[in-house]
Amino acid sequence: MTTYYNFPIAIFRQVRTDKGAIKHVEKAINEAIDYALYEAYRKLMPPQANPNAYNAGVYKELMQEMGFEDKNPEHGFNKMIVAYRVNKKYSVIVGADKDLLFDFRDNLVYKTDFEIIQLLTFLAIRSIIGAGVGNMRVKHIPWHYVLSRMAGHEKAVSNLDTLPEFISKYDSRRLHDKLIKALCDRWHMQYHGKNLGKGVAPLFTFSQSIDLELLVDFRRDLLRECKEAGLKVPANLLLKKAIERYNEYEKIGRELERGEITPAGPKPPDPVIIEKVPQLPSIFGSLAGGNKTNELW
Repeated sequence: MTTYYNFPIAIFRQVRTDKGAIKHVEKAINEAIDYALYEAYRKLMPPQANPNAYNAGVYKELMQEMGFEDKNPEHGFNKMIVAYRVNKKYSVIVGADKDLLFDFRDNLVYKTDFEIIQLLTFLAIRSIIGAGVGNMRVKHIPWHYVLSRMAGHEKAVSNLDTLPEFISKYDSRRLHDKLIKALCDRWHMQYHGKNLGKGVAPLFTFSQSIDLELLVDFRRDLLRECKEAGLKVPANLLLKKAIERYNEYEKIGRELERGEITPAGPKPPDPVIIEKVPQLPSIFGSLAGGNKTNELW
């Protein structure tokens, strides 16, 4: 079972470069883990108990649930509560797989700067997509918004030069395309940035159950219908309506697969094969419209 840790994206504002190398990644990940653990600790506390107080029994239960062994529990608890108090003012929360965070933390020495950038971009996009539109996690996202979140900002900055250079340089077309390709190849992201219309932000999703190309086709059809009707529809509303149409299409596809419907309407009962039923009850003849031959349908 996958365990997700939820924490403020702002924790990663502390990631910086020092003499050309990206630093403080391990510190940021540890703080994110501590924050997520404290949130879980609070939920385990009895209703009337003070969640800021150390409870040895609850802490032990938390460690067992998370698969940890802490030889210095009070020190571990203090780290958790500090991480929570420092970051509780931030409202933008992102969820990440426990195994992903521990892989980067424990194997950071083997990770390249480009792999760290991929992690920051993944977290940034996940923090923006959130629960998504409707029940599908797909959104139009301007690239400068992604870059701002990569640097831990909750809102898009107006001037990209204020971002760390190791992030702002990905505003170039070459590095942007390289990063997008890596996320699609290795992080199961889907991206569509072409032919969406002038000024319309690209589409992003991490959901593998979505045929993004088909969704874009539905969006184009709706856009054409709106233009023909003389309507101007905001990009996000257009996407929401396209998702609704896509969901209906997928629902019909599933019903066809299960044999619940046919393209012409409800599926008729399976025909009776006479050779396998030597003595056919007379009711089958009436169901066949009075036809007493072997062809019932």
